[in-house]
Amino acid sequence: MFPSTPRLTSIAQFETTFGLYPVQILSLLDYRCDCDDVFFTGSIIEGFGNRLSDIDVLIVTDHPRSHIIKLIPGTTRWVDVVYISREKLVAFSDSLPDLPLGFSDWEKARPASFQALEMLHDYTHGLRVTNPWQSNSTLLHDDVKSKIARSWALSNIISARARWHDASGAYLDGHYMQSQYIRSICLGHCIDAYTGLLGETDINVKWRWSKLERISREGKDIFQLRDKFTKSRDLESFSWSEVASIFFDVITLFVENAQYSYITPQSEGNRFEITNNRWVLVDVNGFSHEVPAPAQQLNQVK
Repeated sequence: MFPSTPRLTSIAQFETTFGLYPVQILSLLDYRCDCDDVFFTGSIIEGFGNRLSDIDVLIVTDHPRSHIIKLIPGTTRWVDVVYISREKLVAFSDSLPDLPLGFSDWEKARPASFQALEMLHDYTHGLRVTNPWQSNSTLLHDDVKSKIARSWALSNIISARARWHDASGAYLDGHYMQSQYIRSICLGHCIDAYTGLLGETDINVKWRWSKLERISREGKDIFQLRDKFTKSRDLESFSWSEVASIFFDVITLFVENAQYSYITPQSEGNRFEITNNRWVLVDVNGFSHEVPAPAQQLNQVK
């Protein structure tokens, strides 16, 4: 079983779930109550934590300090504190790629850095402890959550495409075990892009299966990916055609009104390339076959 419960959204839920009061944690922190915003974040807020999980804290301030880690007296939990300036947080938000993106833009697009995505996710999804009546989006534009989701998905789709290409090359050179391993990495990126688009934008891959479990429980698993992994979560056990199918399902979720006929590789080593508004199927003999590209207009994930 994988941990997968709803996110904590109130201080009362936090106190009931963990038997801790925010003041026990705030008393350990170096912060200014008159101007700093304090958020509890990480796995215990996400609903993925356990009895030994740290309590991650994000402090948004005009006077950043050094990263600190402290043990909560009388417990086995540590507090892991990160400071970030308001100016840097806004800069991270501005670094998210403009939307919508067309296929022809993929090779030019530079998704936001992992640090930017992590900080923005923690700010927008964390549990605000100081001034809890304020919105978590005070500093940022209203569409920042959608942009985080699409930027995280884009990062993974680009990585999945690159790993697919690598896996195909390894197969063609007779490196079958290496090919199988790289193909599993491609599949992992597909899953992370999929759950990200559906609102699970915590970028920590250790929660991959927990995020998939939760979107399934919430009725969001429109491609029933969780069912595909019921028997095995060994990503190397999936075939080329299964990975290709999942890869294209994720792309069609990223693209609005995507219309195409499913093309399944008939033999090991077939690969798909997506460049310049076209999809190209390249078979094991090196022959290419153009596939109609889906529509250009992209969804805005809410």
